[in-house]
Amino acid sequence: MSHLTGMIAPRRTHDPAACLLAHPGSARLANRARPRLPVVAAWLLLVFAAATVQAADKPDTVSMVVDYGDGVQVHFTALPWQDSMTVLDAIDAAAKHPHGVKFEKRGRGTATLVTGIGKLKNEGSGKNWLYSVNKKDADVGVGAYRLEPGDAILWEFKAYDYNR
Repeated sequence: MSHLTGMIAPRRTHDPAACLLAHPGSARLANRARPRLPVVAAWLLLVFAAATVQAADKPDTVSMVVDYGDGVQVHFTALPWQDSMTVLDAIDAAAKHPHGVKFEKRGRGTATLVTGIGKLKNEGSGKNWLYSVNKKDADVGVGAYRLEPGDAILWEFKAYDYNR
């Protein structure tokens, strides 16, 4: 009861503006404690949008060129890429293509050696089938080289340059 009028005093409600006017230093605390949902939401939106664009830019294929060394080349511009795909998987896909090329191989898995493509066979000390990926000579067998989406494989029938 109010001591002045004998009536019950009205209940006061919290007024944030009045509180901040009475205690100006508390504004910093109030701002720190207030959730920054719009900022966090915008940041998450940017992160997911960037990931989506990056995934969209990354092709889900690999390409392969077979260069016979006499001016003739066969191009496979979009062989379907799959997780854990190797160069061996890519040549198998190219061989199964309706306009495919025949690859002759010896061995299995990571020990597979390509011994011929089309009618050209490895010559031993002469010309042989050598491959590179993204313009870098391969240093492992076809069954061991893991491909990434967008990789470009080049097969060339040529003599190995031991002076490189």
